Amino acid sequence: MKNNAKPDPPKGRGRPRKSANGGVSVPTFSDFASTSTTPPENRYSHLNNDEELSDNDSWMEATSQTSKKRRISNQQNDQTAAPKAAPKPPPMNIRGKTFAQVQQSLAATNVSKENYQTKLLEKEVRVFASNDEDYKKIFEKLREENAKFYTHQTREQQTTKFVLHGLYKMTESELQKKLEEAGIKPSSVKILTIRQQKYSDHCVYLLHFPKVLKVKISKLREIKAIDQVIVRWEYYKNKRNGPIQCGRCMQFGHGKQSCFLDPVCMRCGNGHETKDCDLLMDPQTSAIRNRIPDERVKCGLCGGNHTANYSKCKKREEFIDRQNVYRQRTQRRNRQQPNHYQQSRQQQNQHEEPKIPFVDSPQLDGTNFPSLPQRKQQIPNFQRQEMPPRPQQQSGSNEDLLTPEEAVAFARELLSALRECRTRDDQFAAITASAIKFNNYGFAR
Repeated sequence: MKNNAKPDPPKGRGRPRKSANGGVSVPTFSDFASTSTTPPENRYSHLNNDEELSDNDSWMEATSQTSKKRRISNQQNDQTAAPKAAPKPPPMNIRGKTFAQVQQSLAATNVSKENYQTKLLEKEVRVFASNDEDYKKIFEKLREENAKFYTHQTREQQTTKFVLHGLYKMTESELQKKLEEAGIKPSSVKILTIRQQKYSDHCVYLLHFPKVLKVKISKLREIKAIDQVIVRWEYYKNKRNGPIQCGRCMQFGHGKQSCFLDPVCMRCGNGHETKDCDLLMDPQTSAIRNRIPDERVKCGLCGGNHTANYSKCKKREEFIDRQNVYRQRTQRRNRQQPNHYQQSRQQQNQHEEPKIPFVDSPQLDGTNFPSLPQRKQQIPNFQRQEMPPRPQQQSGSNEDLLTPEEAVAFARELLSALRECRTRDDQFAAITASAIKFNNYGFAR
């Protein structure tokens, strides 16, 4: 008897979910967020060291990839590691104040001296708060005094960015309402600039979601249409190369969102924000232009005849050189220091009781343990057979080249060896071994 039941359709990535009444349910924003409560990694801890950093060095740019891999491997190897501590808030870099003035401001916040640390740098004083509550107190006090300082985004302020394609042009508030109807609640929405528009209403939107919610693009891609318009979701790709640069003070190592230093124009280098530059207005027609005259362009960092975001600015190159030096020192220090797993094993071995040798054991020698009778064994005499020397080939001759059959055999052997490799060093070793093997045995004529 044949089974006429139809097999279940394959489960695809974009398959809509069906409700109990047979309709298609729309994903809500609760589906996007993860319920994981695992505390994130402290990305500010490397600033609590004895390394002397410049005032422009950032905690985000100074972090070494090697140190990250080492910390991850240590956490995996150490089975008895303590629970991960809560992340510390970012540091605050204060300028325009002496150390005594900074101490007075900190004393006015009623924060205990055990809950913060300071570090003296060339042009600023760096303050480290031990917890979020004290960080907010110090931050509010500095803002109340109109102090010149900059910091970085906290864990709660960091966002994940996604790009929305396909929708028509509308205001940001209208888009917020359309997204809420579809079950999407981003923290902010921004319209991106398009150099070449494909149609009149071509518009691309940048959506920000809190990073703590752990919104995944797979959930967003389940929403195929918004307001009966087919849409497409993508990751936000930052095309900027090099260190981060502040859009307010034009310094390197921090962003504009948490900067309270004096503004510097990117075009003319004067003390105002770039959007408020008077040179953008044409004095003859009073029209707003996209750029100022070339002779009025001035870098606010080095004073050269270029904008402050010029990729060849000498101040930018100096900052990159300092970053590279810091990364090299960090990598060298990490290689010299043993990891946490090795230290724990050494401490465990020290606490173990020493092994006492058994001194009363009898010492066997030829008197109390006679030797066994030796058997005469005839060892065959293997004579080394000399191989005839290979004739020397003349330069330019193709007689010593691989035949097509030999090349195919070598390629098969090499691919088979590479499939078993796990690291790049293993791959290089497999290539070398295959070449030596075939050169000595496989290619003998």
